[in-house]
Amino acid sequence: MQMISPLVPISIVSLGLESVLYGIFLTLFFLYLALRPRGVCPRAILYSSLFILFVVSLHWVLSVAQFFQAFVFYRDGSAPAEFLSNVSQILAVIKVGTYMMLFVIGDLAMIYRLWAVWNRDKMVIILPITMFVGQCVFAVVLVSESFTPHANLIRNPGVYASMLTLGTIGLSMTTFCINVYSTALIACRIWRMEQSSGTINSKFGFVIMLLIESLALNSAWGVVYIICYGARTWAAVVVSDTQAPITGIAFMLINVRVGVRQVKRGCVEK
Repeated sequence: MQMISPLVPISIVSLGLESVLYGIFLTLFFLYLALRPRGVCPRAILYSSLFILFVVSLHWVLSVAQFFQAFVFYRDGSAPAEFLSNVSQILAVIKVGTYMMLFVIGDLAMIYRLWAVWNRDKMVIILPITMFVGQCVFAVVLVSESFTPHANLIRNPGVYASMLTLGTIGLSMTTFCINVYSTALIACRIWRMEQSSGTINSKFGFVIMLLIESLALNSAWGVVYIICYGARTWAAVVVSDTQAPITGIAFMLINVRVGVRQVKRGCVEK
């Protein structure tokens, strides 16, 4: 009896979870549009939100297309594992490209949040910008490695653990360093500002606000991916496929929180 490749159930779970998270992301995006103060919201925030919407949506569409190609069209759906295992096929490579864009967007958002929270202090972002340049190099390496002939998870069983090592580890570590550095400094700055202003009414509410403002969700998801990849577990596939909507959700939570705050201020002024 032929054993079912773990890629088959993993792909089903991955698409299902990504779809749920994508729905949450869309809900937050339209909520942000509804709460966005007219004529006040910076254009950079709006344009970046639209770009994130495009990239996250593109990633989900590619995941759906890859699923149908594997389970319906490729050899009439008789060999889904063979199709999914070939990570050099065009849909997989484009997904890696969108994944890289989300990495770039997420880390740029972290650096921007750090710069904004620290009152536009350029000195505080020198280190993360330097790491970001290195991240872009590793991203190019990762995409180029996806085209290599050995990029097949069935013909080369050890390829999951060994392939894309330079690109994946380099990209993951630079992202991890940027997120930890930025999250720590953002949290420290917000804590000091809130303490000095005496506006901490609820410790629980403050912790939630801190997690949102520091993009901690995006950072935590990246750490989970590094752990899963280091442990050579197939869960890394699910984590990587859901990174796109997680990045979008983390970004939109900030926008929604700012919108809610603006609405509350408008109600108080009235």
